[in-house]
Amino acid sequence: MTPCLKRSLAAALALLLVSLSGCASASSRLQQTLSDILQVREAASDEGGVGPVALSDEGEALLRALGLEGDALILSFRMPEGAAGLSLNVYRLEDGAWTLCDGGGLTWDGDAAQAEGTVSLRVREDGGLALHLRVDGASASYSAQAAPEDAFTSSTQGFLQDFVPARAGDEIPVAFWVRDAGTAMRSYALDDFADPAAFDGMDFVQFATVAFEAP
Repeated sequence: MTPCLKRSLAAALALLLVSLSGCASASSRLQQTLSDILQVREAASDEGGVGPVALSDEGEALLRALGLEGDALILSFRMPEGAAGLSLNVYRLEDGAWTLCDGGGLTWDGDAAQAEGTVSLRVREDGGLALHLRVDGASASYSAQAAPEDAFTSSTQGFLQDFVPARAGDEIPVAFWVRDAGTAMRSYALDDFADPAAFDGMDFVQFATVAFEAP
């Protein structure tokens, strides 16, 4: 793991913790502490793409202690050759088609190839999303609205489990949430993002993606 990625990982975890407390002034202190105590088991791939960060036992224990296990996702990424920016996008399924509802990103004036950083995503208590992007010292934060307050009785979710190589112009689904008022629900996968019809009959479907923007 490069020093840059270690700092970025610590910053991503700090932002997750600060988003719980609502105290922005704690970010730098948390970042330094996490940088000292957290390690990752696997380094980011040398090729462009995105994948989950494999935390050490201490890192996993910290997430469990904070009640974030299962509701938080931390990804590391490396910009592919020819990419000019990176976007975090949140889509909802409306009338059988994906509608971009929230998100944002960062762009580069020069060549972004090999730039690396982290993406963190947390499900808030109200069901909305807190999204954070950090790369090469630059950072941005976004939020996504909560699901409608309907009487959902069934739900499922999924997070990216393995590194996915990418080229400029690729958009990678990294998380999804499905909710319904019915009593039965089939299993879903991130690949279903390519086939919105797979979610026919579901009351609420939301996907988060990482997009490597082409010039």
